[in-house]
Amino acid sequence: MPIISKNSLILKEGLARRRVKFQEEYSHDGRLRFDIAIFSGDGPSRTELVCLIEYDGEQHYTDKVLFGDHQLKERDKEKEDWCEKNDIPLIRIREKDYPSPESIYNFLDSKLIPALPLSSLLPPDRNFSEIQSEKLGQRVVELNSLNQENYSIKDIAQLLNYSTGYISDRIRNFSWFSNWSGKSNLEITPYSIDREDLIKGLAQLQFLIDENGNRIPPLDDSHLSEIISGFNQTEIKKEKMLLICNKYRHNKNNKIKDSMVEVLTNPTTHEAVRKILTDDFHTVVFYGSSQIKNEELDILENSCDNIECEFVRLEDYFET
Repeated sequence: MPIISKNSLILKEGLARRRVKFQEEYSHDGRLRFDIAIFSGDGPSRTELVCLIEYDGEQHYTDKVLFGDHQLKERDKEKEDWCEKNDIPLIRIREKDYPSPESIYNFLDSKLIPALPLSSLLPPDRNFSEIQSEKLGQRVVELNSLNQENYSIKDIAQLLNYSTGYISDRIRNFSWFSNWSGKSNLEITPYSIDREDLIKGLAQLQFLIDENGNRIPPLDDSHLSEIISGFNQTEIKKEKMLLICNKYRHNKNNKIKDSMVEVLTNPTTHEAVRKILTDDFHTVVFYGSSQIKNEELDILENSCDNIECEFVRLEDYFET
Protein backbone atom coordinates (compact mmCIF):
# COMPACT_ATOMS: atom_id res chain seq x y z
CA MET A 1 0.00 0.00 0.00
CA PRO A 2 1.44 3.43 -0.90
CA ILE A 3 2.03 5.86 1.94
CA ILE A 4 -0.70 8.50 1.92
CA SER A 5 -0.10 11.75 3.77
CA LYS A 6 -2.86 13.78 5.39
CA ASN A 7 -2.45 16.61 2.87
CA SER A 8 -2.50 14.18 -0.04
CA LEU A 9 -5.91 13.01 1.15
CA ILE A 10 -7.04 16.63 1.44
CA LEU A 11 -5.87 17.31 -2.12
CA LYS A 12 -7.89 14.39 -3.45
CA GLU A 13 -10.86 15.43 -1.37
CA GLY A 14 -10.62 18.94 -2.82
CA LEU A 15 -10.58 17.58 -6.36
CA ALA A 16 -13.62 15.42 -5.66
CA ARG A 17 -15.55 18.32 -4.15
CA ARG A 18 -14.79 20.39 -7.25
CA ARG A 19 -16.09 17.60 -9.50
CA VAL A 20 -12.76 17.01 -11.22
CA LYS A 21 -12.41 13.76 -13.17
CA PHE A 22 -9.37 12.15 -11.61
CA GLN A 23 -7.89 8.80 -10.79
CA GLU A 24 -5.71 7.96 -7.81
CA GLU A 25 -2.48 5.99 -8.15
CA TYR A 26 -2.51 6.19 -11.95
CA SER A 27 -0.11 4.00 -13.88
CA HIS A 28 0.16 4.07 -17.68
CA ASP A 29 2.42 1.07 -18.09
CA GLY A 30 2.15 -0.64 -14.70
CA ARG A 31 5.63 0.52 -13.71
CA LEU A 32 5.53 4.27 -13.04
CA ARG A 33 2.77 5.22 -10.61
CA PHE A 34 1.55 8.82 -10.20
CA ASP A 35 -0.44 10.17 -7.25
CA ILE A 36 -3.21 11.67 -9.38
CA ALA A 37 -4.20 11.71 -13.05
CA ILE A 38 -6.76 14.22 -14.38
CA PHE A 39 -8.79 13.38 -17.46
CA SER A 40 -11.13 15.16 -19.85
CA GLY A 41 -14.09 13.87 -21.80
CA ASP A 42 -17.83 14.25 -22.23
CA GLY A 43 -19.97 13.29 -19.23
CA PRO A 44 -18.33 11.19 -16.53
CA SER A 45 -16.12 9.24 -18.96
CA ARG A 46 -12.36 9.65 -19.12
CA THR A 47 -11.07 9.82 -22.66
CA GLU A 48 -7.94 11.95 -22.56
CA LEU A 49 -5.18 12.39 -20.01
CA VAL A 50 -4.89 16.12 -19.21
CA CYS A 51 -2.13 16.15 -16.59
CA LEU A 52 -0.50 14.19 -13.79
CA ILE A 53 0.02 15.39 -10.23
CA GLU A 54 2.57 14.38 -7.62
CA TYR A 55 2.24 15.58 -4.02
CA ASP A 56 5.83 15.60 -2.74
CA GLY A 57 6.70 15.30 0.92
CA GLU A 58 9.99 16.54 2.32
CA GLN A 59 11.87 13.40 1.31
CA HIS A 60 11.43 14.31 -2.38
CA TYR A 61 13.28 17.63 -2.28
CA THR A 62 15.36 17.82 0.91
CA ASP A 63 19.14 17.59 0.85
CA LYS A 64 19.02 15.11 3.73
CA VAL A 65 19.64 11.58 2.53
CA LEU A 66 17.61 8.87 4.23
CA PHE A 67 17.31 5.18 3.47
CA GLY A 68 15.67 4.73 0.09
CA ASP A 69 15.87 8.44 -0.85
CA HIS A 70 18.28 7.81 -3.76
CA GLN A 71 15.84 5.39 -5.37
CA LEU A 72 12.97 7.80 -4.71
CA LYS A 73 14.69 10.71 -6.44
CA GLU A 74 15.73 8.50 -9.33
CA ARG A 75 12.09 7.46 -9.72
CA ASP A 76 11.03 11.13 -9.63
CA LYS A 77 13.47 11.91 -12.45
CA GLU A 78 12.18 8.93 -14.42
CA LYS A 79 8.61 10.21 -14.09
CA GLU A 80 9.64 13.68 -15.27
CA ASP A 81 11.42 12.23 -18.30
CA TRP A 82 8.42 10.05 -19.18
CA CYS A 83 6.01 12.99 -18.98
CA GLU A 84 8.27 15.20 -21.09
CA LYS A 85 8.68 12.46 -23.71
CA ASN A 86 4.90 11.94 -23.92
CA ASP A 87 4.06 15.66 -23.76
CA ILE A 88 1.99 15.28 -20.58
CA PRO A 89 2.14 18.12 -18.02
CA LEU A 90 3.45 16.97 -14.64
CA ILE A 91 2.46 19.17 -11.69
CA ARG A 92 4.57 18.77 -8.59
CA ILE A 93 3.04 20.14 -5.40
CA ARG A 94 5.62 20.45 -2.66
CA GLU A 95 4.36 19.97 0.86
CA LYS A 96 6.43 22.86 2.22
CA ASP A 97 4.75 25.24 -0.26
CA TYR A 98 1.24 23.96 0.50
CA PRO A 99 1.33 22.74 4.11
CA SER A 100 -2.29 23.38 5.15
CA PRO A 101 -5.78 22.53 3.86
CA GLU A 102 -6.41 26.22 3.16
CA SER A 103 -3.28 26.56 1.01
CA ILE A 104 -4.19 23.41 -0.94
CA TYR A 105 -7.75 24.63 -1.58
CA ASN A 106 -6.40 28.02 -2.66
CA PHE A 107 -4.06 26.30 -5.14
CA LEU A 108 -6.96 24.34 -6.60
CA ASP A 109 -9.27 27.34 -6.91
CA SER A 110 -6.80 29.93 -8.12
CA LYS A 111 -4.38 27.88 -10.24
CA LEU A 112 -5.39 24.35 -11.14
CA ILE A 113 -9.16 24.50 -11.79
CA PRO A 114 -9.03 27.62 -14.02
CA ALA A 115 -6.40 25.92 -16.19
CA LEU A 116 -8.43 22.75 -16.77
CA PRO A 117 -10.74 22.25 -19.76
CA LEU A 118 -14.44 22.24 -18.90
CA SER A 119 -14.63 18.62 -20.00
CA SER A 120 -12.41 17.73 -17.02
CA LEU A 121 -15.26 18.60 -14.68
CA LEU A 122 -18.21 16.36 -13.96
CA PRO A 123 -21.63 17.76 -14.85
CA PRO A 124 -23.42 19.67 -12.05
CA ASP A 125 -26.15 17.03 -11.71
CA ARG A 126 -23.61 14.65 -10.11
CA ASN A 127 -23.79 15.33 -6.39
CA PHE A 128 -20.79 15.14 -4.12
CA SER A 129 -21.88 12.01 -2.30
CA GLU A 130 -21.69 10.06 -5.57
CA ILE A 131 -18.24 11.39 -6.33
CA GLN A 132 -17.04 10.78 -2.81
CA SER A 133 -18.19 7.17 -3.00
CA GLU A 134 -16.26 6.64 -6.23
CA LYS A 135 -13.07 8.41 -5.27
CA LEU A 136 -12.63 8.16 -1.57
CA GLY A 137 -14.68 5.26 -0.29
CA GLN A 138 -16.99 5.60 2.68
CA ARG A 139 -14.57 6.95 5.26
CA VAL A 140 -16.82 9.60 6.72
CA VAL A 141 -17.95 10.18 10.29
CA GLU A 142 -21.10 12.02 11.30
CA LEU A 143 -20.36 14.68 13.90
CA ASN A 144 -23.39 13.87 16.06
CA SER A 145 -22.27 10.23 16.37
CA LEU A 146 -19.17 11.19 18.36
CA ASN A 147 -20.77 10.71 21.77
CA GLN A 148 -17.69 9.48 23.67
CA GLU A 149 -15.38 11.84 25.51
CA ASN A 150 -12.27 9.80 24.67
CA TYR A 151 -11.39 7.47 21.80
CA SER A 152 -8.87 4.66 21.54
CA ILE A 153 -7.00 3.70 18.39
CA LYS A 154 -9.41 0.79 17.99
CA ASP A 155 -12.38 3.16 18.22
CA ILE A 156 -10.96 5.42 15.50
CA ALA A 157 -10.03 2.48 13.28
CA GLN A 158 -13.63 1.28 13.45
CA LEU A 159 -14.96 4.76 12.69
CA LEU A 160 -12.78 5.15 9.59
CA ASN A 161 -12.66 1.53 8.43
CA TYR A 162 -8.86 1.33 8.73
CA SER A 163 -6.67 -1.09 10.66
CA THR A 164 -5.41 -0.10 14.10
CA GLY A 165 -1.83 -0.31 12.84
CA TYR A 166 -2.60 2.08 10.00
CA ILE A 167 -4.19 4.62 12.37
CA SER A 168 -1.24 4.39 14.77
CA ASP A 169 1.15 5.03 11.89
CA ARG A 170 -0.90 8.03 10.68
CA ILE A 171 -0.71 9.53 14.16
CA ARG A 172 3.00 8.89 14.70
CA ASN A 173 4.31 9.81 11.26
CA PHE A 174 1.69 12.00 9.62
CA SER A 175 0.08 13.92 12.50
CA TRP A 176 -3.45 13.00 11.59
CA PHE A 177 -4.35 13.96 15.14
CA SER A 178 -2.49 16.13 17.65
CA ASN A 179 -2.91 17.01 21.30
CA TRP A 180 -4.32 20.46 20.56
CA SER A 181 -6.58 20.41 23.62
CA GLY A 182 -3.92 19.15 26.02
CA LYS A 183 -6.28 16.32 27.04
CA SER A 184 -5.13 13.57 24.65
CA ASN A 185 -2.37 11.03 25.20
CA LEU A 186 -0.35 10.66 22.01
CA GLU A 187 2.99 10.04 23.71
CA ILE A 188 2.62 6.64 25.34
CA THR A 189 0.64 3.67 24.07
CA PRO A 190 -2.17 2.92 24.38
CA TYR A 191 -3.06 6.24 22.79
CA SER A 192 -6.16 8.10 23.94
CA ILE A 193 -7.62 10.93 21.89
CA ASP A 194 -9.97 13.48 23.38
CA ARG A 195 -13.15 14.11 21.41
CA GLU A 196 -12.16 17.73 20.77
CA ASP A 197 -8.89 16.66 19.12
CA LEU A 198 -10.65 13.90 17.19
CA ILE A 199 -13.21 16.34 15.76
CA LYS A 200 -10.53 18.83 14.76
CA GLY A 201 -8.43 16.14 13.09
CA LEU A 202 -11.38 14.58 11.23
CA ALA A 203 -12.41 18.00 9.94
CA GLN A 204 -8.88 18.68 8.68
CA LEU A 205 -8.89 15.32 6.93
CA GLN A 206 -12.32 16.12 5.48
CA PHE A 207 -13.74 12.94 7.00
CA LEU A 208 -16.34 14.78 9.09
CA ILE A 209 -19.92 15.33 7.92
CA ASP A 210 -22.99 16.96 9.44
CA GLU A 211 -26.40 15.35 9.92
CA ASN A 212 -27.32 16.23 6.30
CA GLY A 213 -24.28 14.48 4.85
CA ASN A 214 -22.38 17.70 4.07
CA ARG A 215 -18.65 17.83 4.64
CA ILE A 216 -17.55 19.98 7.56
CA PRO A 217 -14.52 22.11 6.60
CA PRO A 218 -11.46 22.54 8.84
CA LEU A 219 -12.52 24.19 12.09
CA ASP A 220 -11.04 27.24 13.75
CA ASP A 221 -10.93 27.45 17.54
CA SER A 222 -14.20 29.39 17.88
CA HIS A 223 -16.21 26.94 15.76
CA LEU A 224 -14.65 23.98 17.54
CA SER A 225 -15.51 25.54 20.90
CA GLU A 226 -19.16 25.94 19.81
CA ILE A 227 -19.33 22.28 18.79
CA ILE A 228 -17.83 21.04 22.07
CA SER A 229 -20.17 23.33 24.02
CA GLY A 230 -23.11 21.81 22.13
CA PHE A 231 -21.97 18.31 23.08
CA ASN A 232 -21.64 19.33 26.72
CA GLN A 233 -25.15 20.81 26.78
CA THR A 234 -26.55 17.64 25.21
CA GLU A 235 -24.82 15.50 27.80
CA ILE A 236 -26.22 17.62 30.62
CA LYS A 237 -29.69 16.91 29.27
CA LYS A 238 -28.83 13.20 29.22
CA GLU A 239 -28.60 13.28 33.06
CA LYS A 240 -32.07 11.91 32.91
CA MET A 241 -32.63 9.73 35.95
CA LEU A 242 -32.49 10.28 39.66
CA LEU A 243 -33.51 7.54 42.08
CA ILE A 244 -34.14 8.38 45.71
CA CYS A 245 -34.20 5.13 47.64
CA ASN A 246 -35.49 5.18 51.22
CA LYS A 247 -35.08 2.29 53.61
CA TYR A 248 -35.79 1.78 57.29
CA ARG A 249 -33.11 0.97 59.81
CA HIS A 250 -34.10 -1.26 62.70
CA ASN A 251 -32.94 -1.60 66.26
CA LYS A 252 -32.05 -4.80 68.06
CA ASN A 253 -35.73 -5.56 68.64
CA ASN A 254 -36.35 -5.26 64.91
CA LYS A 255 -38.35 -2.10 65.39
CA ILE A 256 -37.92 0.84 63.04
CA LYS A 257 -35.30 3.15 64.46
CA ASP A 258 -35.02 5.65 61.61
CA SER A 259 -34.76 5.76 57.85
CA MET A 260 -31.85 6.24 55.47
CA VAL A 261 -31.91 7.75 52.00
CA GLU A 262 -29.61 6.77 49.12
CA VAL A 263 -29.51 8.72 45.88
CA LEU A 264 -28.45 7.29 42.51
CA THR A 265 -27.76 9.81 39.76
CA ASN A 266 -28.36 8.62 36.21
CA PRO A 267 -27.81 4.88 36.84
CA THR A 268 -28.26 2.34 34.09
CA THR A 269 -31.40 0.24 34.32
CA HIS A 270 -29.29 -2.75 35.36
CA GLU A 271 -27.58 -0.77 38.15
CA ALA A 272 -30.92 0.56 39.41
CA VAL A 273 -32.55 -2.88 39.48
CA ARG A 274 -29.57 -4.42 41.25
CA LYS A 275 -29.68 -1.68 43.88
CA ILE A 276 -33.41 -2.09 44.44
CA LEU A 277 -33.20 -5.86 44.80
CA THR A 278 -30.17 -6.01 47.07
CA ASP A 279 -31.31 -3.50 49.69
CA ASP A 280 -34.38 -3.44 51.87
CA PHE A 281 -36.01 -0.29 50.50
CA HIS A 282 -39.59 0.61 51.35
CA THR A 283 -39.89 3.50 48.85
CA VAL A 284 -38.14 4.30 45.58
CA VAL A 285 -38.84 7.71 44.07
CA PHE A 286 -38.02 8.26 40.42
CA TYR A 287 -37.22 11.70 39.03
CA GLY A 288 -36.55 11.84 35.32
CA SER A 289 -37.44 13.11 31.90
CA SER A 290 -39.47 11.94 28.95
CA GLN A 291 -36.23 10.57 27.44
CA ILE A 292 -36.60 7.55 29.72
CA LYS A 293 -38.24 4.68 27.87
CA ASN A 294 -41.46 3.32 29.34
CA GLU A 295 -39.99 -0.19 29.22
CA GLU A 296 -37.19 0.93 31.55
CA LEU A 297 -39.66 2.38 34.02
CA ASP A 298 -41.76 -0.77 33.91
CA ILE A 299 -38.70 -2.85 34.76
CA LEU A 300 -37.96 -0.64 37.77
CA GLU A 301 -41.56 -0.69 38.95
CA ASN A 302 -41.82 -4.48 38.61
CA SER A 303 -38.59 -4.85 40.57
CA CYS A 304 -40.11 -2.82 43.38
CA ASP A 305 -43.33 -4.86 43.27
CA ASN A 306 -41.31 -8.05 43.69
CA ILE A 307 -40.00 -6.87 47.05
CA GLU A 308 -43.17 -5.02 48.09
CA CYS A 309 -41.50 -1.65 47.74
CA GLU A 310 -43.48 1.44 46.77
CA PHE A 311 -42.41 2.97 43.44
CA VAL A 312 -43.24 6.65 42.84
CA ARG A 313 -42.84 8.31 39.43
CA LEU A 314 -42.15 12.04 39.20
CA GLU A 315 -41.40 12.55 35.51
CA ASP A 316 -40.32 15.60 33.51
CA TYR A 317 -38.21 16.81 36.42
CA PHE A 318 -35.27 17.56 34.14
CA GLU A 319 -37.22 19.04 31.25
CA THR A 320 -36.95 22.66 32.40
